Amino acid sequence: MTQNDDIYTLTIPNTPEPLDTPAFDMGGWIKTGWWILLGVLTSLVTVIGYLE
Repeated sequence: MTQNDDIYTLTIPNTPEPLDTPAFDMGGWIKTGWWILLGVLTSLVTVIGYLE
């Protein structure tokens, strides 16, 4: 019983989902936004090059 209780008390503080998920979502949004920006820039460059 004591071992199971120790594992339970260890796993709960180590995984604070309410604190972790917003930061993770922000990182994901920043990464996707960066990739979208890169895609828009590359498409603009290719369109301009094609028009010229």
